[in-house]
Amino acid sequence: MSDLTILGCGLIASAVIDQAIDGGASSIRVVSRSFPDAYLADDRIECIFGDVGSGALVDIVKPDGILVVATGSPDPRCPPHRISTLLAPAARAITEIVEVCSQLSGLHVVLTSSGGACYGPQGPEPVAETTLAQPNTVYGAIKLAEEQLLNVLEATGDNTVTALRCSTVIGVRRGGYRGQGLVQHAADRFSAGETVNLFNGGTDLRGYIDSADLASLILAVGRRPERAHNVYNACSSNVYTNLEVVETVADVLGVEADYEIQAGDPHHIVLDTTRLVEEFAPTFRPLEHSVRSICEPFKNDTGDGPKDGVR
Repeated sequence: MSDLTILGCGLIASAVIDQAIDGGASSIRVVSRSFPDAYLADDRIECIFGDVGSGALVDIVKPDGILVVATGSPDPRCPPHRISTLLAPAARAITEIVEVCSQLSGLHVVLTSSGGACYGPQGPEPVAETTLAQPNTVYGAIKLAEEQLLNVLEATGDNTVTALRCSTVIGVRRGGYRGQGLVQHAADRFSAGETVNLFNGGTDLRGYIDSADLASLILAVGRRPERAHNVYNACSSNVYTNLEVVETVADVLGVEADYEIQAGDPHHIVLDTTRLVEEFAPTFRPLEHSVRSICEPFKNDTGDGPKDGVR
């Protein structure tokens, strides 16, 4: 594998690290604010502490290498008064990434960005990569700016950029069992014997993709012989409603799904995966597989039911 640098160590980045190591990578660099102990003890992983945007990339990223940008987003539960402090590093990161890339040649940047944050409200019909971006959050606007600035850099130099526009990524982060969004929320509520509130009638649609499947795509994009610029809708063709997700969590935990349907207008994040499937022929884990991995801490020792005290 080419020289590999990964920005971030969260849900997506940790999956990329694991798969790169499993695939035979003997030396990768990871820039993050924190690391699981297993990474710190692995001689194949160079753990570089720091925020992207604080100068951490200087002398780290190498020419003719692969740079995976998998930095995370602010927690949606974050208090509004703290959002600005979380977004400031993200804004600085854009400047640093562009500055570092402008000094190198032959670099392939693989950028992951959230479809929900970056590409705005959608309808139930899948949207293509050419759909006009409509960022509906400040974070989404920053991610979109990052992609556009890197595209300008690509047009004026000899580096290449591939943007992977994600829909809804779920899975387990290395070093812990915290999952993503609705799956983790439903598991937490059901394990406590509480009701899950399903907004918008439970009819919101999501193109869920497992973090391990997305990691495979990221590495496949990085390894491709011709690093031509491309934008891909990097999500699964497995589309589920929020109600189906919650019911799957209940089935995996072996409990009766206890939820309340709330009124509201549905929001859909469904992306057209035609180009992705045609060029990379990916396989997608079904929702139940991802839910099982996230719900593992709530299962009993034999794995055939919930722990004592879980309904």
